[in-house]
Amino acid sequence: MDEQRKPLGVSILGWLNCVVFGALFFFMSLSSYSKATPQDLEKITEIFKNQGIAAPITYQQFKIACLFYIGIASIFFLSGLGLLLSKEWARKLTLGFALLAVIVVFLGVVISPVLIQQAIMQIIYPGILIVYFTNKKVEAYFKKEHKSPRI
Repeated sequence: MDEQRKPLGVSILGWLNCVVFGALFFFMSLSSYSKATPQDLEKITEIFKNQGIAAPITYQQFKIACLFYIGIASIFFLSGLGLLLSKEWARKLTLGFALLAVIVVFLGVVISPVLIQQAIMQIIYPGILIVYFTNKKVEAYFKKEHKSPRI
């Protein structure tokens, strides 16, 4: 069988998902979950107020949000690892997760229009993932069998 070379973008986005958005965010969120105090939450609430976001949250809600981010980081890690190993399920997971992120950000802006500046930044990376992984050449790469994927 003809061995197709892994596209450079697959490696770059796979490493970003796995290391930056996966492992790094996982440990940052885990640290926030385990070490955050109610005083830290007061500082965060003040930062939100300075940005025009009047969304006070309780300490309990903050802890739940940290757990939510740990879950998101885990999905990024798994999808990144799967992309590096050239797995079709990882391409589909990445696409589905990116699409979900865009939808959630869009709904956030509909609910609170003041979030529009943050929303633009939060849509860029998922948008790149959607455009790149729906490219016909990239799709074809994942649909072929690979003998020994290079990470």
